[in-house]
Amino acid sequence: MDPLMADTVSQIPDARTRKTLSVILQRVADVGGEAIGRELGIDPSGVSRMKKEDFQRIARLLTVLGLKPVPVAAKLVDPEEYAQLKKWAIRTLEMPNADDDTGLHWGGQ
Repeated sequence: MDPLMADTVSQIPDARTRKTLSVILQRVADVGGEAIGRELGIDPSGVSRMKKEDFQRIARLLTVLGLKPVPVAAKLVDPEEYAQLKKWAIRTLEMPNADDDTGLHWGGQ
């Protein structure tokens, strides 16, 4: 990330907005201003100006809306469902090994 933009990120008081802006700027750096400009139909210098003028406002808007940027391949998991799955997985991994080849434990049978 550009050191100047890193200073801008560190000056944002809201932690969620700061994180969102950091993710946006990192992804912009990964994709590149030229590729983004091509897709938006603007000059790469326009992308650079967006960094200074618009990305912080976009990050704040996402925060206000209760949204956050995530990779397209990411999947949403309900926190309660995740906790239950994690509990089940831990319990299963802690089960004693069965006497047979199936790996199943039948509780004394």
